[in-house]
Amino acid sequence: MLKKTIIMLLIFSFMYVFTYAELVSVEVGGKLEIYGLYYRGFVETSEQNRIPSWALLGRSIGPDGTYSIYRTGSGSTGSAYVEQRTRLHTRAVMTDNITAFIEIDSIDIWGEDFRSQDYLTGKDARGNTIDDVELFQAYIQCKDIGTEGLTLTVGRQAIDLGSGWLVGSDPGPNPYVGLSFDAIRLQYEQNAYMLDLFYAKLLENMGSFNHDDVDFGGIYFTWKEIVEGNSLDLYYFLLRDNQKTEVTDGDILLETFEDIFNRDQPSTTYIHTIGARFYGAYQQLDYELEFAYQWGESSAFGNLFIPVGGIYGDSDAEWTLPAGHFEVGYTFEGMKWNPRLYVGGCYYGAEDNRSLSFIEWLTDLNGAKASPSFNRLFTAYREDSFIDLSGMTNFWQLNSGVTVTPVDKVEVGFEVCYMQAVEAFDRPYSFSIGKYEFYPLSIFPFITESTRKDLGWQTLLSFSYQYSEDLSFSTGWSHFFVGDGLVKGAFLDNYATSFVSTLNDDDTDFFYLSTTIEF
Repeated sequence: MLKKTIIMLLIFSFMYVFTYAELVSVEVGGKLEIYGLYYRGFVETSEQNRIPSWALLGRSIGPDGTYSIYRTGSGSTGSAYVEQRTRLHTRAVMTDNITAFIEIDSIDIWGEDFRSQDYLTGKDARGNTIDDVELFQAYIQCKDIGTEGLTLTVGRQAIDLGSGWLVGSDPGPNPYVGLSFDAIRLQYEQNAYMLDLFYAKLLENMGSFNHDDVDFGGIYFTWKEIVEGNSLDLYYFLLRDNQKTEVTDGDILLETFEDIFNRDQPSTTYIHTIGARFYGAYQQLDYELEFAYQWGESSAFGNLFIPVGGIYGDSDAEWTLPAGHFEVGYTFEGMKWNPRLYVGGCYYGAEDNRSLSFIEWLTDLNGAKASPSFNRLFTAYREDSFIDLSGMTNFWQLNSGVTVTPVDKVEVGFEVCYMQAVEAFDRPYSFSIGKYEFYPLSIFPFITESTRKDLGWQTLLSFSYQYSEDLSFSTGWSHFFVGDGLVKGAFLDNYATSFVSTLNDDDTDFFYLSTTIEF
């Protein structure tokens, strides 16, 4: 009740100030991004289930089983398409440091809304524009409210904190998404530091305040200079999901049984994340180092891990997991082409509880076990060119590269990285004859074989041309040397709830070409 009162007071106070403001200027602008890509032999076109469900009886695998859309070599196919994201905004600046900002965007793949679908007969029709244009941002902002340096922003807004590793608005193409929050944000900035507080509503079910809703909030503190040229960020985020989703919804007898034996008892999801980020430069050396620690509890997440052949998920799912990333670079100023060498990496913790012991199988008292991984929240990072499309975790990576500037406005880069799973998946024992896989011991699901953690090596050659301050072009080629751990498969995608298996160790390639203009 107190939180609701504070929010309403902030809104009414802001509306009072806004009433007496006068329009000073209006700005109109936008951004257009076009991105074409091609994967060579990296998509599965036939049977995507890698292991039959009957060979996994009693094991808590996850919501998608061992379904994988990736495959290299024999039986694979390529994928090519062009994405486009178009943004338009209007900014109205008023007296008393008040600003109103509205931005719309449209994200499409070329051909999705082409108006002449029936080109053989010329029976053209209107384009399907039901879900094209979205309200990306719409907020009111008041600076120096009450005291100098205090800024209040209310409405739908992009929120970028730090480098965007855990909270960012633009993860870029493949696919274009764009992320904004319906939020209240309060920022207090002084010469030495900045304090950022925000509260966002992710889902509203129109019930009692904060009942059956999803909320996200946090505090982000920046100490601008610990020493000259070096800064420190400290933060805490909380994601709260109060939806009471049950696996079964039966009559009073079933619900009474579940109450007595503590089965299918939905609880509120809490995901806490604390972290620190160190970054800065000293002469030609630059660096960024960020650590995060996350703990959470969620019956909703546990319900994703119903054992094969079972009924209930893990009602007591809990986890405590670390994560981090870093990059250190050195620029050879004065040398030809100004080369910058760098080394970096990342780590996302995970637990894999998909195995089944002999005792658990014998007594049939194993129950469901969730396999949590570090939740990357609303990241704007992409850690590789092939797998990390929606939220890859349960892996670590080391990378190194160089960038050079051969001529003005042109940058060329080359990078190589190695990836390995943090937790491997124990497959049921099997052998193959030709293209057929046999599971002779499927009635004993506790008998498994370990798989390797090696995910493989990737190289990336990139080229960018900053034609003008507003117009840029870029292109690149990435090559993937697939590792044995990815051939057999590991749970990596969708925050390690989805299986990725290429079946073959054949190499694959990724090419892209993009252009961006702002106005």
